[in-house]
Formats: sequence, C-alpha cells, structure tokens
Amino acid sequence: MRILTTLLCLSALAFAQDPTEGRKLFETKCGVCHSADTPEARIGPSLKGAKTGMLSSGKYANHTTILKRIDEGGNGMPVFRELLTKRQKEDIISYVLTL
Repeated sequence: MRILTTLLCLSALAFAQDPTEGRKLFETKCGVCHSADTPEARIGPSLKGAKTGMLSSGKYANHTTILKRIDEGGNGMPVFRELLTKRQKEDIISYVLTL
C-alpha cells in the first residue's frame, strides 16, 4: 500500500501544473492569436474569463475543453497535439484558467 501511495504522489508531482511556466508558453505559443487581458478577439477568441468557466465569446472553458482544443485544433486553430508535451499543455491550461 505504501508503494502505491508513493507512486501516486510522485505521479502527481511529475504533472504538477505551473501557471507561471504556462504564462511563458502562452505568450510564445498562443498569445499571437489569443488575448489574455482583454475580451477583444485577435485571430482567435480572447481567453479572458476562462477562470469563470465562460469565455467572452460565450464558449465554455474548463480543463477538458481547453485540452481538446489544443489537441484537435479547429476553427482555424492548428493542432498542437504533437507540438507540445503533456507537461506544457498542463502548464498552459493552468495559466489560462487564471484569466
């Protein structure tokens, strides 16, 4: 039982989300198309308001919907599934959910 608990804790640490790192990644990978601090759309919709669960565009925002959009792209957004590591995606999502 101790081994299982230790493995679960290590697993959680391995994928701990870092919104500070996520912000840096957002600025280089996402910020060209998505605004973080204004409700105005750029090439893609603003992500301001994500922490409330609703973007200014009226779209729902939660971990699942953001990860799906990153992985699958759509509506003009490129697919980032293979371009970002799982850790990078988690960091970006943790940052977006602070907006």
